[in-house]
Amino acid sequence: MNTNLRRFAALLPLAAAFFGLTACQQAPEEPRRQAVLLLLDAARPDRFSSYGYSRQTTPEMDSLAASGVVFHQHYAQGTGTRVSVPALLYSRYYSVPIFPNDPQVPYASPKTLFRKRDDEQISFVKAFQRSGFRTAAISAHLWTGADTPFAAEFMEMNDLTARFTSNKYPYPLARNVIDATIRWIEEHKDEDFFLYVHLMDTHYPHFFESDAQEFFGKPKYHARNFRDGGQPTVPTSALTPNDLKYIDALYDGSLRYTDREVGRLLAFLREEEMLADMTLAITADHGEHLVDGPNGVRPGIDLFAHGGDWLDPVAKVPFIVASPGLEPGEFHDFSEGVDVGPTLLALAGGKVPQGKSFDGVNLAEVIQGTVPPRTRALMAKGIRTDRYKLIFDNSDNVLLSDEAPAIERLQGQLYDLEADPQELKNVFKNSGETVAELLGEYRTALQAYFKRAESATTSEQPKETFAISSRFFQTATPVPALKSETPPAGWSRVRNFPHSVLIGNQTDDLEVSLRIPNGRYTFFVGLKGQATITVGDQGEGGEGQQKEHSVVDSDGMAQVGPVDVTGETFRATIRPPADGVVRIFFFGFVPPGASMGTEVDDERTRRLRALGYI
Repeated sequence: MNTNLRRFAALLPLAAAFFGLTACQQAPEEPRRQAVLLLLDAARPDRFSSYGYSRQTTPEMDSLAASGVVFHQHYAQGTGTRVSVPALLYSRYYSVPIFPNDPQVPYASPKTLFRKRDDEQISFVKAFQRSGFRTAAISAHLWTGADTPFAAEFMEMNDLTARFTSNKYPYPLARNVIDATIRWIEEHKDEDFFLYVHLMDTHYPHFFESDAQEFFGKPKYHARNFRDGGQPTVPTSALTPNDLKYIDALYDGSLRYTDREVGRLLAFLREEEMLADMTLAITADHGEHLVDGPNGVRPGIDLFAHGGDWLDPVAKVPFIVASPGLEPGEFHDFSEGVDVGPTLLALAGGKVPQGKSFDGVNLAEVIQGTVPPRTRALMAKGIRTDRYKLIFDNSDNVLLSDEAPAIERLQGQLYDLEADPQELKNVFKNSGETVAELLGEYRTALQAYFKRAESATTSEQPKETFAISSRFFQTATPVPALKSETPPAGWSRVRNFPHSVLIGNQTDDLEVSLRIPNGRYTFFVGLKGQATITVGDQGEGGEGQQKEHSVVDSDGMAQVGPVDVTGETFRATIRPPADGVVRIFFFGFVPPGASMGTEVDDERTRRLRALGYI
């Protein structure tokens, strides 16, 4: 409610008395405008009982679904937090990177270092703020600290990761998050607000605790084929039926625990008589690979993993919304992560600021019939229609250039979902006409958005820490790609998700370069083995331009030292050991004043490793 409306409401009793109105004739005070978004990291809709799952994993959230709208074909714009959450936050198919702000976790693409927000871009959180709402976030995610770009979008950031983690749990548990959420709402229940809540319990690792034991049917299971946290220690093809049952129970147990904690929040909101007037939504940033293929496993995919290709187990996410502005029901047309912000903003009574825009739509208008429904879902390199899923391997520059690329130049994956709903049989090579048709639809939908993003450039040094995978290193001499990590003598690359590895085995020095903005950085290298790193141009005869020289010997992360980048190019020479092998995973860069500082935090590294990020 804006200031003038509040003043007007305050004068109503006086006006009623002046005109001789009874109390029952007085106009009621306008309800507060309040919205809450609960984001369950790595949550899969097909594991929610409200989406038809056979187990009662989500009875509390089912009660919310019964009073709201369940979106059955809702797709994230990425398969990992670093892509999907910025797309959701800014309602943009192409956005600047805001995660992971860590020298150990590489960006998806270094070219984004030279991007800035386009002139019309605004987060839906800032749009809430400009509409008179208090905005806040309560987060269990490691990448959302007070000094991050994500936190800067909110008036208040409550980062729980420093207070509520342990040797066992690398994230704050849902009970800590919901406790903090209830406290915050109690303090601000008389205000207009938007609150974002990020829970991590549906994200790996998963533990065989009471809920999982109940779903499994036994209080004990000798999980010899698994590490603590549920990851298999052997290839997935070697898992037994009971092993696969165990994996299901672990994930479903984590979801059931999260649901029970969400139920505490719902009970509080009902007791406070806030829920009926509130806009409350539940979604996820991505899903998770579980037991999805024949015999329970999908070839080439790790269990309890996400990222990688835009396959349904990781691309399709839940979206449940309850609001006074929506009739309860089920929605079976496509919806997307970019639609979340515009929808919540409109339902709660906020407005898009003048001169700003969203790529997504207000789904309430779609339900009401004033905006046509989507006929497909999109991400940066993929399109999903009722029948087909097409995922491109080519770069955006090829796919969305002014002239459409020839089909024979393209590579990718095409799945006929009528014949192959599990997305196991790639029919790309023999489906030229279908690929061409879908490419045309994809280009029509995304080309303008892509060009807008490409035109918004900057040369300023980033304020946040970042890392670049070795897959993007330019090399002075060609380096062959291998399919397996059994290195011959010389230099070679192995590209396998989630890591790309540059391998030097008893060979000569290798000169590498990559394009990053100018400035001074603290330089890290992620490697296994020993290497001598010479940073900077060597100049003619190898003299005159060397900036730094350091020997590193590590099994993970090593600090090399300060470096100055000029000409928007970082150069280094890597010398492997004379009688051994070195594996280079990434280069990390920390700008002056960045939150990571110049030291590697051992506890943060432990948590990143426990969460599967490194």
